[in-house]
Amino acid sequence: MKIMDAGEIEADIGFDSGADIVSVLGLASMNTLLGVKTSANKKNKQVMVDMINHPDPVMHWMEILKYGLDYICLHNAHDDINNTKNMMNIIQQFSKKDKCENLALAGGIEPVMLKKIKKYQPGIVIVGSYITMSENPREATENIWKILN
Repeated sequence: MKIMDAGEIEADIGFDSGADIVSVLGLASMNTLLGVKTSANKKNKQVMVDMINHPDPVMHWMEILKYGLDYICLHNAHDDINNTKNMMNIIQQFSKKDKCENLALAGGIEPVMLKKIKKYQPGIVIVGSYITMSENPREATENIWKILN
Protein backbone atom coordinates (compact mmCIF):
# COMPACT_ATOMS: atom_id res chain seq x y z
CA MET A 1 0.00 0.00 0.00
CA LYS A 2 1.06 3.54 -0.67
CA ILE A 3 -1.28 5.61 1.46
CA MET A 4 -1.72 9.24 0.41
CA ASP A 5 -5.11 10.10 1.89
CA ALA A 6 -7.61 8.78 4.44
CA GLY A 7 -4.70 7.61 6.57
CA GLU A 8 -6.44 5.85 9.42
CA ILE A 9 -9.05 4.21 7.18
CA GLU A 10 -6.49 2.98 4.65
CA ALA A 11 -4.07 1.78 7.33
CA ASP A 12 -6.89 -0.11 9.07
CA ILE A 13 -7.59 -1.92 5.79
CA GLY A 14 -3.93 -2.87 5.45
CA PHE A 15 -3.53 -4.03 9.03
CA ASP A 16 -6.85 -5.88 9.03
CA SER A 17 -5.66 -7.69 5.89
CA GLY A 18 -2.58 -8.97 7.70
CA ALA A 19 0.09 -6.30 7.18
CA ASP A 20 2.60 -5.72 9.96
CA ILE A 21 3.80 -2.47 8.35
CA VAL A 22 1.92 -0.08 6.08
CA SER A 23 3.49 2.59 3.92
CA VAL A 24 2.35 6.20 3.79
CA LEU A 25 3.82 8.66 1.34
CA GLY A 26 5.98 11.37 2.87
CA LEU A 27 4.22 13.85 0.59
CA ALA A 28 0.91 13.14 2.37
CA SER A 29 -0.52 15.71 4.74
CA MET A 30 0.43 15.65 8.41
CA ASN A 31 -3.15 14.63 9.25
CA THR A 32 -2.80 11.61 6.95
CA LEU A 33 0.54 10.63 8.52
CA LEU A 34 -0.96 10.93 12.01
CA GLY A 35 -4.04 8.94 10.97
CA VAL A 36 -1.81 6.09 9.81
CA LYS A 37 0.10 6.25 13.10
CA THR A 38 -3.17 6.19 15.06
CA SER A 39 -4.18 3.00 13.29
CA ALA A 40 -0.75 1.44 13.86
CA ASN A 41 -0.89 2.27 17.57
CA LYS A 42 -4.36 0.73 17.93
CA LYS A 43 -3.23 -2.48 16.29
CA ASN A 44 0.33 -2.63 17.64
CA LYS A 45 1.77 -2.38 14.11
CA GLN A 46 4.32 -0.18 12.34
CA VAL A 47 4.47 2.66 9.82
CA MET A 48 6.93 3.24 6.99
CA VAL A 49 7.07 6.73 5.49
CA ASP A 50 7.91 6.38 1.79
CA MET A 51 9.83 9.45 0.65
CA ILE A 52 9.51 8.72 -3.07
CA ASN A 53 9.87 12.00 -5.00
CA HIS A 54 10.09 14.09 -1.81
CA PRO A 55 12.31 17.15 -2.43
CA ASP A 56 14.02 16.91 0.99
CA PRO A 57 13.42 13.48 2.51
CA VAL A 58 16.04 13.71 5.25
CA MET A 59 14.82 17.07 6.60
CA HIS A 60 11.19 15.93 6.42
CA TRP A 61 12.06 12.78 8.39
CA MET A 62 13.74 14.88 11.06
CA GLU A 63 10.55 16.98 11.29
CA ILE A 64 8.14 14.03 11.61
CA LEU A 65 10.34 11.68 13.66
CA LYS A 66 8.86 13.08 16.88
CA TYR A 67 5.50 11.50 15.99
CA GLY A 68 6.86 7.99 16.47
CA LEU A 69 6.80 6.82 12.87
CA ASP A 70 8.89 3.68 12.60
CA TYR A 71 10.74 3.73 9.29
CA ILE A 72 11.77 6.13 6.56
CA CYS A 73 11.94 4.59 3.10
CA LEU A 74 14.35 6.27 0.73
CA HIS A 75 12.70 5.13 -2.46
CA ASN A 76 14.18 5.71 -5.88
CA ALA A 77 11.21 5.84 -8.28
CA HIS A 78 11.09 3.07 -10.87
CA ASP A 79 11.18 5.64 -13.66
CA ASP A 80 14.32 7.19 -12.13
CA ILE A 81 16.05 3.89 -11.40
CA ASN A 82 19.31 4.94 -13.07
CA ASN A 83 19.79 7.83 -10.64
CA THR A 84 21.59 5.81 -7.96
CA LYS A 85 24.18 8.55 -7.37
CA ASN A 86 21.51 10.83 -5.92
CA MET A 87 20.19 7.99 -3.77
CA MET A 88 23.69 7.36 -2.38
CA ASN A 89 24.00 11.07 -1.51
CA ILE A 90 20.69 10.97 0.36
CA ILE A 91 21.70 7.79 2.24
CA GLN A 92 24.96 9.48 3.31
CA GLN A 93 23.05 12.57 4.49
CA PHE A 94 20.60 10.41 6.40
CA SER A 95 23.33 8.38 8.10
CA LYS A 96 24.74 11.60 9.58
CA LYS A 97 21.37 12.51 11.15
CA ASP A 98 19.70 9.30 12.33
CA LYS A 99 20.21 5.61 12.98
CA CYS A 100 20.14 3.57 9.81
CA GLU A 101 18.18 0.86 11.61
CA ASN A 102 15.16 3.12 10.90
CA LEU A 103 16.10 3.23 7.23
CA ALA A 104 14.40 1.27 4.46
CA LEU A 105 15.75 1.40 0.91
CA ALA A 106 13.86 0.66 -2.30
CA GLY A 107 14.21 1.24 -6.01
CA GLY A 108 17.09 -0.01 -8.09
CA ILE A 109 18.41 -2.37 -5.45
CA GLU A 110 20.57 -4.93 -7.22
CA PRO A 111 23.94 -6.52 -6.31
CA VAL A 112 26.18 -3.56 -7.21
CA MET A 113 23.97 -1.09 -5.35
CA LEU A 114 23.53 -3.46 -2.43
CA LYS A 115 27.29 -3.72 -1.98
CA LYS A 116 27.46 0.10 -1.76
CA ILE A 117 24.64 0.48 0.76
CA LYS A 118 25.43 -2.54 2.94
CA LYS A 119 27.93 -0.57 5.05
CA TYR A 120 25.09 1.67 6.29
CA GLN A 121 23.22 -1.39 7.63
CA PRO A 122 19.71 -0.25 6.75
CA GLY A 123 16.90 -1.87 8.72
CA ILE A 124 15.01 -2.90 5.58
CA VAL A 125 16.12 -3.44 1.99
CA ILE A 126 13.34 -3.88 -0.56
CA VAL A 127 14.41 -5.70 -3.71
CA GLY A 128 11.79 -5.73 -6.43
CA SER A 129 12.41 -5.70 -10.14
CA TYR A 130 15.91 -7.16 -9.90
CA ILE A 131 14.17 -10.36 -8.82
CA THR A 132 10.76 -10.08 -10.48
CA MET A 133 12.13 -9.08 -13.90
CA SER A 134 14.94 -11.61 -13.82
CA GLU A 135 14.98 -14.57 -16.20
CA ASN A 136 15.94 -16.65 -13.15
CA PRO A 137 14.29 -15.17 -10.03
CA ARG A 138 15.71 -17.88 -7.78
CA GLU A 139 19.28 -17.13 -8.86
CA ALA A 140 18.65 -13.38 -8.47
CA THR A 141 17.34 -13.95 -4.95
CA GLU A 142 20.34 -16.10 -4.09
CA ASN A 143 22.67 -13.34 -5.37
CA ILE A 144 21.03 -10.83 -3.04
CA TRP A 145 21.08 -13.30 -0.13
CA LYS A 146 24.81 -13.95 -0.55
CA ILE A 147 25.61 -10.25 -0.39
CA LEU A 148 23.46 -9.72 2.69
CA ASN A 149 24.97 -12.65 4.51
